[in-house]
Amino acid sequence: MTNNSGLDYPAIQQRIEKQLQKEKLQMQVLFFLISLAMYIGLLAVGWGIFLSNGGQLPSANIPGVARAANPLGDAMMLLSVAGFLPLVMQLTVLIMATRRGEKQLRERVTGRIMQAEMAKQMAAEQELAEKPKRAMRLTDDGELEEVDDPSPEHIRQTQRQSNDH
Repeated sequence: MTNNSGLDYPAIQQRIEKQLQKEKLQMQVLFFLISLAMYIGLLAVGWGIFLSNGGQLPSANIPGVARAANPLGDAMMLLSVAGFLPLVMQLTVLIMATRRGEKQLRERVTGRIMQAEMAKQMAAEQELAEKPKRAMRLTDDGELEEVDDPSPEHIRQTQRQSNDH
């Protein structure tokens, strides 16, 4: 669609969206790299301070064999691992933001939704395929008669009619 100025606004909007997605991904990569550099730098400083002040690297803690007597070293190791986990999560989000990650996520979501819809359809088909229940009633002259509409309202109505006779 163009207007008097000759600008194709839908094409411009599409280019804007494409560029926006590209820049968002670039910012996420940059943020991840900055976070990684900060983690490595602070980790090196923390371990350097710890070890230069008499701290020891954590040792194995195997019940019945070896008992570590280095709680501060264990605490530093715990902090190191705990600081690494958010980077792993951030990397996962970054991977999902790529075209390939989005494609895989879209396939999984589509598969789950299609599976749920197919299950609904199969349940509806099975419900229709079930044999309808037959209802019988006793007529005034003592014979069995098949009831076409076995709803409770219909049964009450026929009972009232038979009581009126």
